[in-house]
Amino acid sequence: MSLYEESEMSGWPKFPTDYIKANLKSTSESDNEKIIQNDKLREENKLLKKRIIELERSIERVKRQIEEKQG
Repeated sequence: MSLYEESEMSGWPKFPTDYIKANLKSTSESDNEKIIQNDKLREENKLLKKRIIELERSIERVKRQIEEKQG
């Protein structure tokens, strides 16, 4: 309805995608909450990547120890 009313007053929106983003976006979460959640996920991702590197190093260390005992 708002698109119809806006088109009567000022013509069709110049950038339809911007109109859709502004008027049809979800209101369940605020942009601020999304930013906070995104930051938390990025930090968790960073920590998990570090943990993967640590575990890969541990695996290599254990492999070397096994090879030394067998050799």
